[in-house]
Amino acid sequence: MMRNFKNIFVISIGMAVLAACSAIDIDKTRQMPSKGTAFQQALHKEYAELAFLEDDEGDSEDAIYFNNKSMMAAAGNKVDPQKTKERNLSGDGKWELEAARGALVAELGSGARDRMPEKAARAQAMFDCWIQEKEENDQPKDIARCRSAFDQAMKEIRQAPMASAAPGPLPGPYVVFFAFDSSKLDAKAMAVIKEAAAEGKAVNIARMVLNGHADRAGANAYNKRLSQARVDAVGNALVNAGLSRQMVLRSSLGEDFSVVPTADGKREPKNRRVDIKFSR
Repeated sequence: MMRNFKNIFVISIGMAVLAACSAIDIDKTRQMPSKGTAFQQALHKEYAELAFLEDDEGDSEDAIYFNNKSMMAAAGNKVDPQKTKERNLSGDGKWELEAARGALVAELGSGARDRMPEKAARAQAMFDCWIQEKEENDQPKDIARCRSAFDQAMKEIRQAPMASAAPGPLPGPYVVFFAFDSSKLDAKAMAVIKEAAAEGKAVNIARMVLNGHADRAGANAYNKRLSQARVDAVGNALVNAGLSRQMVLRSSLGEDFSVVPTADGKREPKNRRVDIKFSR
């Protein structure tokens, strides 16, 4: 169950009256006309479904929360994925969810809302489902279901080509490789970063999306921290090369989404990397 922050969420968006209701009409929410973008329309449906599932389980507090997010999306308002600090999480689960949210925000910020609105909405809703179920932590199958749906939506978003709003192809992508168990930038890495920074400034990109990876040697939780250190090293170097910190979006993926599939525990140089993608 969630704390009182949900009421704060509702008040902050000007709809405190919704949180005061003792019952919700999810069917009415489902039938609301969607006034927003294709992404917001898809969010409207996804959150209404989450509200229905939680209400069916007797979790009225989370049902109200998801129903409110569905109504806000239908009204054309901006609705973001939930922040990890708004849930009572602990251990590796919290760290894992923080990394997942960072990856999601990076994809949303790089244009996924417009390129693949339904998949982007699915990824956001399933992240909120995952974090809600992880806080309760008493239904392993539901946790796995939400996480699997999130991972699948993210995979499809990443595999889709990034459309350019301006004529002509974007430079890159660029790849920075790392030594085993290291986040140190060597001379080759710095050369790639300098080239990426120069190209980014030359074509006047809106953002750079950085995805950090690690191979499967070592524990999963450790590799997530290592990939975060790598993506931070590259991001900071790009900022030092003259790009604004706000345009450099970072996500840590750890062992997930490896370029070269390997057995657990196996070292693979091509998976020790940070990918740099451009978006206008």
